[in-house]
Amino acid sequence: MAEIDELSSWKWLWRIPAPEKFKFFYWTACHNSLPTRTMLHKRGMLNYDICPRCTTCPESILHCLRDCPFSRKIWLSIGFENINFFMEQNIFTWIRRGTTSGNKQMFMAAYWWIWRARNKLCLANEITPAAAVKIQIYNSASINSKVFGHQSTDVITEQWVSWHPEEGTAVIINVDGSSLGNPGPSGFGGVLRHSNGKWIYGFAGTVGISTILHVELLAIYHGLKVAWDQGYRNIVCYSDSTLSIQLIGRDVNPWHHYASILTNIRDLVKRNWSIGFKHTKREANAVADLLAKAGAAGTDAWTEFREPPPAAIPLLQADAARVMFARI
Repeated sequence: MAEIDELSSWKWLWRIPAPEKFKFFYWTACHNSLPTRTMLHKRGMLNYDICPRCTTCPESILHCLRDCPFSRKIWLSIGFENINFFMEQNIFTWIRRGTTSGNKQMFMAAYWWIWRARNKLCLANEITPAAAVKIQIYNSASINSKVFGHQSTDVITEQWVSWHPEEGTAVIINVDGSSLGNPGPSGFGGVLRHSNGKWIYGFAGTVGISTILHVELLAIYHGLKVAWDQGYRNIVCYSDSTLSIQLIGRDVNPWHHYASILTNIRDLVKRNWSIGFKHTKREANAVADLLAKAGAAGTDAWTEFREPPPAAIPLLQADAARVMFARI
């Protein structure tokens, strides 16, 4: 009974960890009120209901956002390959499953940007390439994962976090990416430390105009490569990008926009050494964040730091002392 009441009151939808515009969009779709050509035709506002992209099928909500060849290609390329994903014919059930699944941030971002691409075609006669839509999806999912990934659906409580030293002899790598605009001037950075917090090596670099997910993955790749080149064989790599860590743990889809970077990372992982990947809060990733911002603001493709830059010293001291930082 409680579940039925929640469905009828739409509490499940308003508790989705997503921007308010996303929630309103899903609410409109669940009420079959998105202005697709099928809906406009039924209301006498158009004389036809054919999809403007494939020009073969009526443009229902599910066809527009999932089943049209253009949309389906995007879903497959970002990892939604299960045939059951394309079998559901009830828009309400499909949205509810997608927005409450383990991959909800990617689902919600894809849902939004596929619709945006459709509107550009219908309203401005502007064709958005599938590759450009995928970049927008990855960017949006990455940002929303950081903003909403740890949001509670009940009471938001204060958390205390600190740098994560590992017990034993493992070398700790903290990495981060920074994008001044997303897309915009972008860079990556990282730091290698012993488990007691002692500095080993730092790096930063710029890639010009790019996206946050791109540089988050590049930071991981360069961090692993530096560790290998310097002879370390027992490492733990921390990133505050949940999406990056998730992508590394999956099989590489050849259609993925960053398939080459992911393949390079996985090739490094397959070498004869011990690697662990862990997510960290951004407050516990301050040194890598500092270096990534320096990379984004700089002009050099690669900068190494044999000694810590002055601005990083107080951050390193706080990490070594396990200073706790509050986050909401």
